[in-house]
Amino acid sequence: MTAPLLRLDGFATAPQGRTLSLDVLPGEHYALMGTDVEGALKFLRAMAGVERPARGAVTGVEGRWPRVPVPSRRVTAQALATRKGLPEGTERAAVVLSALGLWDERRRPVAQLSPSKQAAAELVGALVDRDPLVFIAGQLDRFDPWTRRETLDLVLQGGASIVQTNLSPVAERTENVIVLKGEEPVFAGHVQELRRRHGNVEVTVETDDPSTVRAVVEPFAVNVTVVAGGVRLQAARGQEMAARLLTHGYGVVKAVIVREPTLDEALRHIVAVSI
Repeated sequence: MTAPLLRLDGFATAPQGRTLSLDVLPGEHYALMGTDVEGALKFLRAMAGVERPARGAVTGVEGRWPRVPVPSRRVTAQALATRKGLPEGTERAAVVLSALGLWDERRRPVAQLSPSKQAAAELVGALVDRDPLVFIAGQLDRFDPWTRRETLDLVLQGGASIVQTNLSPVAERTENVIVLKGEEPVFAGHVQELRRRHGNVEVTVETDDPSTVRAVVEPFAVNVTVVAGGVRLQAARGQEMAARLLTHGYGVVKAVIVREPTLDEALRHIVAVSI
């Protein structure tokens, strides 16, 4: 049995409300998303062992908190990538610096770089060393789309990661998500499970007989809106409803278009229903 890199047991940073119990295994990557950025960062810091949680326990391999470890005005991105005596041309260092958008400025002091480049420098050490568990505290949200994609490629090739982000495309790529309302965890699991449980499927039916379509879909307790050329429906069991329409609507249903809920829609729904 594979040992978890991180184990949360009854974990919470708020004194009241829900807690989270979760094992993060090698190869698993989670996006940490929430309604309050400061609350999410506090949650992440406690997960990383930088702060103590209000309740529960954290065990497992310690990941590295993203930071520039040498508080010097002269430290450069190149020095961060080769600080363990590795030669300047080490392939891994070059790959990481390039992905982070730091290669052309690798010899400039980090303190003189732009804020987004300084954020990139905070990730150099963990990515060069291939840390088994990487914590990312919002840095990806400050990158341009090209740097974000290449950096995330490196992160996802590693052992495991917890990525605090406000960007749903990042969560789609990590495939797993932890959702917070304030500091309270309201969901932890696969992105597809979140979308399945917390979002209605939209089905557009092309038909000349809306009343017959209503009768077919009545058991699914959907919201029905008559639109030009047909009917638009919303239901949790959208795929099943679409199959029923195609099976029982012969001669009435001309076409069925199914649209799954987006991650953003599911996030809005779970936050709205969580009390």
